[in-house]
Amino acid sequence: MVKYLRIVLLAMLLVVIAVYAHPKFTLYYPMKGTISATEQIKVYKDSGLTQELANSTTIDWGALGIGANLKTYWIKNIGNCNVTLTLRNTGLPAGWTLTWNYTGLPLQLSQVATVKITLTVPSSPLQGTYSWNSWIDAEAFL
Repeated sequence: MVKYLRIVLLAMLLVVIAVYAHPKFTLYYPMKGTISATEQIKVYKDSGLTQELANSTTIDWGALGIGANLKTYWIKNIGNCNVTLTLRNTGLPAGWTLTWNYTGLPLQLSQVATVKITLTVPSSPLQGTYSWNSWIDAEAFL
């Protein structure tokens, strides 16, 4: 039994020596990766965020009054970065303005901002149907 134990210990010792005595070569590779910012927002017509206003949907202001006409929307940041928003318009009739109360503070991930958009019609518009184009831009705020 003692002889068997000596053989086992000797074998273990040889394995240890073989493992640690064998020279090794190691290569080091630091790694990195980048995820690009994805600016994405959704616009909703209700505070419960159930009625999405899809891209290119016509917003009908209905019968307009002289002065301020108001609509409220909820904008949710669904991208992977904080964003700031910009409202752009083209083709508004002369003297009309379309503005909003967004303050320019960055919209955090998954954050929802309530915005009030005001369409101001001058005091003497001609009768008719008017159309123009508007965009809400989301820009990464890094």
